Amino acid sequence: MLTLAGILDTKATAAQRANTTQDSVDDLLSRFLVLRLPQDVGPIWLPADLRPGFHTLSTGSERMRVFMRELPGGDRIVVAQATDLRDEIALDSALFTLVPLLLVLPVLILLTTGISSAVNLRAACGELGRYA
Repeated sequence: MLTLAGILDTKATAAQRANTTQDSVDDLLSRFLVLRLPQDVGPIWLPADLRPGFHTLSTGSERMRVFMRELPGGDRIVVAQATDLRDEIALDSALFTLVPLLLVLPVLILLTTGISSAVNLRAACGELGRYA
C-alpha cells in the first residue's frame, strides 16, 4: 500500500507535492505523508541518510512506518503512515476475518456431533435388528 501511494505521488503536480504540512494522500481509512526529496522539505524526524526500504521511525509523539525509494534521477520518494493507524486497520481486518468464523464454529460443532450421533444410532438400530 505504501509503494502504491509513492507511485501515485510521482504523478502528482508540483503544487500538490509542495504541501508538506498536510497529508498528500488523505481518505477516511488511511493517512499518508508523501514527500519527494529534495524538492519537498522533509520533516525533522526524517533522517537525511535514510536508506531505501521500510523503516519504523519515532517522530517524538508517535511512531511512523516509512518507505523510502530512490528514483533514477537522484530524487527520493518517502511515504509515511502512523503505526497506530496501521495497527487499527490490522485489528479491523483480523476481526472482520474472525467474527464470521466464530459465528459458524458452533454450527459446525453441532453438525459434526449430530452426524456422529446419527451414525451411532443407526449402528445401534442395526445391531438390534440382528437379534430380532
